[in-house]
Amino acid sequence: MPEDEKLKWKTLVEGLAKRLRKVSNKEAARMKLAGRKQKLREAVEEYAQHLMNLVDFAYPEDSFGMDFSSLKLTDEQKTSLKDENDKMTRRFKEQTVIDSFKTGHLPETKGKMIFLSPPTSLAEAVAQARKIGVK
Repeated sequence: MPEDEKLKWKTLVEGLAKRLRKVSNKEAARMKLAGRKQKLREAVEEYAQHLMNLVDFAYPEDSFGMDFSSLKLTDEQKTSLKDENDKMTRRFKEQTVIDSFKTGHLPETKGKMIFLSPPTSLAEAVAQARKIGVK
């Protein structure tokens, strides 16, 4: 096989391996997130931070990117759409962390949190957990 073809083949294989490795990391993080529960004696802040890290791995920023190149939009419209997409991405990730935070609490905490109003941010969810006496 000629050298230039070997180089192309090697580049292709390395690129494919890199993409597959990324998918595997995202999938692994999603599986960990789905099964993550608060550990006995784990501080709520530590638990929340771990969930945020898992969500960042499970849904990296490039997961939500949009390609506007084929649309006939002005630069202002593209910027506006990108900003809106970024806002929705942040909200999705925040809500995912909140949901995981609430469902992964220790059983005695979960029972008490049901009666509280739904938190609108992770900070509020942590404050609610603190308010009902979770360490």
